[in-house]
Amino acid sequence: MDKIILATSSPYRKAAFEFLGLPFIAEGSNVEEYFEGRPDSPKELVQHLAKLKAEAVAKNHSQGIIIGFDSVVWFNGKIFEKPKSRQEAFDRLKSLSGNSHDFYTGIHIINLDNNKILSKVVRTEAHFRELSEYEINKYLKQDNEIWMNAAPGYDPLEHYSSSFVKGITGSYNNLTRGIPLEAIVQMLKEINYDFSFKITICGSSKFAKQMIEYKAKLEKLGFSVFVHKDYNKYFSDEFPELMQRVENEHAELKKENNYIQQYYNAIADSDAILVLNFDKNEIKNYIGANTFLEIGYAHCMHKKIFFLNPIPEQDYLTDELNAMDIIILNQDLSKIIY
Repeated sequence: MDKIILATSSPYRKAAFEFLGLPFIAEGSNVEEYFEGRPDSPKELVQHLAKLKAEAVAKNHSQGIIIGFDSVVWFNGKIFEKPKSRQEAFDRLKSLSGNSHDFYTGIHIINLDNNKILSKVVRTEAHFRELSEYEINKYLKQDNEIWMNAAPGYDPLEHYSSSFVKGITGSYNNLTRGIPLEAIVQMLKEINYDFSFKITICGSSKFAKQMIEYKAKLEKLGFSVFVHKDYNKYFSDEFPELMQRVENEHAELKKENNYIQQYYNAIADSDAILVLNFDKNEIKNYIGANTFLEIGYAHCMHKKIFFLNPIPEQDYLTDELNAMDIIILNQDLSKIIY
């Protein structure tokens, strides 16, 4: 499954990316942004820094899609970055008053799974109304955070500064969120990110054959499906010893192959889980301990939870499962909703 890694520690960029509803993690790059030979052009600078940040984080991973960003403001022939003081923020807003400035964001994407690389710069022109010194001070008193942590030196979405911009030319998301989300989606498509609804199939290893069957059914419906790759081997004549170990050394096999962690990683990268709960050990719609833990993890990760069959009557499990938002399919896969 595609794993997206944002090369940023910015809480604002992370919050903005969450609007896309795509699973991701964020990791700071610790790139030195001030160096000899630094480009003077805003377009070249953000493109170069975004590339450096993505490459720095990519060194820590062997798989996944790395996205690096960098943003600056260009006004009156000068590059503006995050203000270093309140006075600098005041002076900047005073100079921007009644004028237009450009906001540049560089994006660099590296797909480690297929070695594809894309780079893009998005420019937004923001037009300020006339501001009085009182209005500038009013905003800076309201906001003790955004102006210090954003290249424009003001918050275009909240506080009194939301009244500063009277119009824009270009990407709304670029200026307001620091990420041109529409460009990100297009670039992810070009780099072969899988946007299909992702489902991890969970259940007892006794149901491994059914897991393979339901994986094929779900894929025919257009879903991206995870089932542990070794499950195919369980029913192959080439690996009789594996099936014997499944029967007699189940715990040891799981530990050796790190099955539990692999499943948790898959759930984290999925949109939903499908629990195959068939009859086992004279229990109708059986759910084992590991499957119950996977359901709990999916619940805590705010994933959709689908049960192929009704919730079982299993001692302590029933009340806990009834407390979760579980969608019962009654073996009808058409009930899976996004």
